[in-house]
Amino acid sequence: MIEIDLVRHGRTVFNEERRVQGVADSELTPNGRAQAAALGRGLQVAGKTYGQIYSSDLKRAYDTATLTAAELTDAPSVRQDPGLREENYGRFESWPVDDYARTVLGVPNFKAAIATGRYTLESIADKTFATNAGEDPAVTESAAMVVARIDATLRRIAQRAEHTNAMRTLVVAHGTALLMWLAFAGKGEPGAESLKNCSVTNIYYDQGVFTIGDVNDTTFLESGIAAGRKADK
Repeated sequence: MIEIDLVRHGRTVFNEERRVQGVADSELTPNGRAQAAALGRGLQVAGKTYGQIYSSDLKRAYDTATLTAAELTDAPSVRQDPGLREENYGRFESWPVDDYARTVLGVPNFKAAIATGRYTLESIADKTFATNAGEDPAVTESAAMVVARIDATLRRIAQRAEHTNAMRTLVVAHGTALLMWLAFAGKGEPGAESLKNCSVTNIYYDQGVFTIGDVNDTTFLESGIAAGRKADK
């Protein structure tokens, strides 16, 4: 059985500014970089070791992965895979989130639209895809397109782990795409706008089947922050 720890990247400038952040490549904030290092310390304290480390090729995910890996003993180099990218929002990339919500969803507040259950991440992706129907070249993704891409990528990573006998893999990717894939895999988070920055979601792969363990777990991040404070004393 192959174990994969899925991580959402650290806090970014666009997270702070509440901007649409799909393939728009916003930098980690100083806090986001500290989160990534703390996650690595927490994983190290827990005795986690990895035969493979992957990230999306977007800078916020790659930087999170490299900062996390730097805190681990004998960590392998980070492999970038564009299949792990966040959903592509087309022309709405970098827009203020609530301006995007007004234009695409007809609601004044994106967070409220999710929290009240009026919209799901999947229905929002599909409305965004439809709103961008005339784009050339076509880059916006529907929910089904995102889920298929993430599923195929995770399967490829898991199969490589089987082939190389890497029993545990760390994957750093993005909150919306991972949440939609988790819903597809049978363990969604209703009302969640995204996974928490530097949270860990544990999944397993065996004979072509994924099973889901803990979702959106910040225990490793929190223990790493505590370990850092103790070391500073």
